[in-house]
Amino acid sequence: MDSLTTNPENGTRYKDRLWRAGPDLTFTLNTPLYVNLYSQILFGEDSNATGFGKKATWWGGFVQAEIKPITELILYGRYDWIEGDRFDDTDVTINEVSGTIGPVKPRLWDVVVGAQYFLYENFKLIGEYRHGEKDLSPASPTIEQLKRTEEEAVFAGFRLAF
Repeated sequence: MDSLTTNPENGTRYKDRLWRAGPDLTFTLNTPLYVNLYSQILFGEDSNATGFGKKATWWGGFVQAEIKPITELILYGRYDWIEGDRFDDTDVTINEVSGTIGPVKPRLWDVVVGAQYFLYENFKLIGEYRHGEKDLSPASPTIEQLKRTEEEAVFAGFRLAF
């Protein structure tokens, strides 16, 4: 699939060819307790990830487990991750603007735990907690370039479906 994007740094429009492939895996048990395990693993490539002509490749996915102790309640946990190959666009200049990403070897992950309670068939309450880490540390670390952050988030809401 091709994506046409505008680089906000230099205003240049560029085409990025996106490629994604990977398996989905599912295992469901209905008795004596409903348990659903599923996973997706994805391999990806962006031919021109930032508009400076450099290819980015990565792989990642998620694994999630759900249990249903009672009909109205679903409890779940999920682990998401992305591992990227070394990327560097800082050696390229277009219209007097140089790339700003790299050299990095990105790694992102998070863990989510949550609950969904169905008040009605089409109305549920949702509560979720997420902890994650984005590690965009350089491939050759120097103290000035370390870009590692941890994030935590709590979500509470509802979903109404028609």
